[in-house]
Amino acid sequence: MKIKSILIPLLVLILFGCNYNDENTISHEKQNNKQLNKMQIVSSDEDDFTFTITSDKKIYSKGEKVDIEANLLYNGKSSEVIVRGGGNLITSEVLNELGEEISPRYSREDIALPYTFAKGQPVILNTTDIDTTHLDLGKVTVNATVEFYLNQKDYKLNNELVFTIK
Repeated sequence: MKIKSILIPLLVLILFGCNYNDENTISHEKQNNKQLNKMQIVSSDEDDFTFTITSDKKIYSKGEKVDIEANLLYNGKSSEVIVRGGGNLITSEVLNELGEEISPRYSREDIALPYTFAKGQPVILNTTDIDTTHLDLGKVTVNATVEFYLNQKDYKLNNELVFTIK
């Protein structure tokens, strides 16, 4: 009788203790995966300009929509500057792992040059929605370039953002 009264609580403790640890391990793994797959930001600076590309995650499921945003920020001494150029302010391309274009090149024509940038106010240059339904699994690279000139100086800022389709 004494053995049963000791074994039953001990058995219950072992069973519930194991389940508790497994649930904690699974929960901890899920939390780590969320942290690894959080928003990514790629940025490049030249003088008083910062060119940034962001995506919501680093890893997307096949069929999931990928939202990518590009913006340019002026943070110089003047309250505003007027940039000029010979074409589009931004161009971008989307490439698969083999370096093949998988989406048409993008250029934003509604931001005509010359363009006025106010200090500290980022201008959204590009918001791209990439549909992964028809894309192969693997890495996808978005190359984006901003080109303009200001005060007789040419600017060319490039960014490369890579995400994975699983």
